[in-house]
This record gives sequence, structure tokens and C-alpha cells, in this order.
Amino acid sequence: MWLLLIKIVASGFIILATTTIGFEISRRYRDRPRHLRQLQSALQGLATEISYGVTPLPEAFATLATTHRSPISDMFQVAAQHLSMPGNTAQAAWELGLEALARQSALGTRDLMVVRQLGAVLGLSDSRDQERHLLLAVQHLEREAMTAEAERQQNERMWRYLGVLSGLLLVIVLV
Repeated sequence: MWLLLIKIVASGFIILATTTIGFEISRRYRDRPRHLRQLQSALQGLATEISYGVTPLPEAFATLATTHRSPISDMFQVAAQHLSMPGNTAQAAWELGLEALARQSALGTRDLMVVRQLGAVLGLSDSRDQERHLLLAVQHLEREAMTAEAERQQNERMWRYLGVLSGLLLVIVLV
């Protein structure tokens, strides 16, 4: 009797664990296109702040942190805080913001590499050059978003089913 109860509980835990893993991988496929679109919007807003508003970078970052949702807002919040301290460069602040973004978002390394290159030009060149680099990054992110959407359609449901079915298979094999 106890042995059967232990087997049932253990089986439930196995199925729960594999289902959770499958749903977590599926969530990353679902969130990546959304995060890319949010990042595109934020970079377009940054280009506008720099070229038309002639807003200093710390203020532009702080504004974008309040107008966007997490995890993009967190990136700009970290960058704004770091840049507002004396002696810090825009590139260092940008890198810290990207690290925060990488920890909290579903973005991949290719996505982050596109945005990482912006750190070298932010605050160092004239507003027209910065705007050009920002809009070029937006175009690259747009292509990545289309790829991410195709991957989402292909893989999101598969990983959910795979999580549940692998748990059932493992229970069948072990019992």
C-alpha cells in the first residue's frame, strides 16, 4: 500500500518537473519576439530623444525606463543610475544595462550583440550619427524579431507537449 502511494507521488513529481521544464522553454520562445519588439520601440524612442529632444543620455535613459515595461525598463534604469554617477562612461552604463537585460529577458546572444555595439557610439558622436546607429540596430532587431516569431510558431507548442510526454515516458519506464 505504502509502496504504491510512494510510486504515485514520485510519478506526479516527475511529470510536474518535466512539464515545468517544457513550459519554461516554451515561455522563452513566446517571450523573445515580444522582448525584441519592446527593445525596438525603446531604441526608436532613444533615437528620438537624442536627435529631436536633444536630451542628455542620463535623462533619456531615465525617461525610457519609465515609459517601457520590464525587462527593457530595467535595462534603462540600470544604465541611467550608472551614468548619473560621476566618472562613468555611456559605454560602461550601457554594458551594465545589457547585463541586467540578459538576466531578465528571453533575448539570445545574437540579439544582445546587435544592441551591445551601440555602447561604443552612444555619447561619443554627434546626434545624427547616434540616430543612424540606433535606427540601424532597430532594423537588425526587426529581422531578428521575424526569425524569433517563426521559431516561436515552430517550437512553442512542441516544447509544452515534449515536457508532459517526456515525464509520462519516464514514469512508464521507471514503473
